[in-house]
Amino acid sequence: MIPTDLTPPRPVRETKRSFLVLCEDDDQAAYLEWLKSEFGHPLLTIRKLPLGSTTQASVAFAARLRRSEKIKGTHFDETWCMLSLPHQREINPSLELAQRSGVQLALFVGDFSTWIRLHWSIDEAVPQTFVEETSPAGFAAALQDRVEIALHRAEQSRDITTADRLVHALIVSGQAFLTTGSESAQDAREEQSDELELRREGARLFP
Repeated sequence: MIPTDLTPPRPVRETKRSFLVLCEDDDQAAYLEWLKSEFGHPLLTIRKLPLGSTTQASVAFAARLRRSEKIKGTHFDETWCMLSLPHQREINPSLELAQRSGVQLALFVGDFSTWIRLHWSIDEAVPQTFVEETSPAGFAAALQDRVEIALHRAEQSRDITTADRLVHALIVSGQAFLTTGSESAQDAREEQSDELELRREGARLFP
């Protein structure tokens, strides 16, 4: 069981933030790539964790990578690890190390399928075609409009996953980028309209 008192709340304010997310395998990476595309997040960097790392070693690796990237001039507002927890005894030490290191954890007890199954309601079965194709295209085809289901079910399944914290943070931040983009486009259209009106006025005054 994941201790709920050590899991961060979901963000509620749309702010543009950069993310470094480390994951365990190709399935998790494909899911993140799908989220990046689906919700328009331009500042999501995805990296793989060393194969076979323990939970604590993964957290330590993420912290070192974040520091290394900062030295190179790349700052990330948030650093996350997506981690399965096959061994319950690792949870508390890993969470404590993550807090000290400034690394946030998207956890699922068992494996990644724990989180994926939450995208379907309790009385639905995960389609076999989706099970066979875990790729960005596969996720796009199968999970369209299902993320809200997963976020809702995760609130009732806090003892088995905190992956919704990361997913929700990416969606909220992505919306901030999309909103800014829409506002910039609107500003550009208004500027073009004002410029055209000035030209017309000038033509009337100075034919």
